[in-house]
Amino acid sequence: MQEKPWGRVVNYRWPAENEKLMNGALAIYANKDSATLSDEERERQNVNDGITAPKFNDVLGEVKQ
Repeated sequence: MQEKPWGRVVNYRWPAENEKLMNGALAIYANKDSATLSDEERERQNVNDGITAPKFNDVLGEVKQ
């Protein structure tokens, strides 16, 4: 497989090493710049990329139109 369709990378020890490993994993499996995004930017990017479903009220508004 060239892409990882889902899953989590978890490491609860060694924060500095964890950050290095997470950045490496994100560079391979996701958008390498996503490690530097704020929570709000990451949430918005995940919706745009189709990883997270849009909010119900947003979809409802589109359907009503």
